[in-house]
Amino acid sequence: ALENENIFLNMNEYQIKGWFFTVIKNRNIDFIRKETKIVLFDNEVPEEWIESFEEEVLIKNLIETLPEKNKKILRLKYNMHLNSNEIGK
Repeated sequence: ALENENIFLNMNEYQIKGWFFTVIKNRNIDFIRKETKIVLFDNEVPEEWIESFEEEVLIKNLIETLPEKNKKILRLKYNMHLNSNEIGK
């Protein structure tokens, strides 16, 4: 637990805001999933959902083939919501 607290010591204001935003977004998604019951007729999944899921899996697999430095840059950009200048520092 103490390790998790120390992670914030190495983060700047924008990284903390990005992390906080991601946590809140994910909590909201979890809540909506838990509270929302979707009834699909004929046990069919909408084609858009399948395509979106397949694209997401493909992108994640492609990212995993990148060198670690490039993966870190993408994580900073899309998970921590940093801009190019912040990543460059």
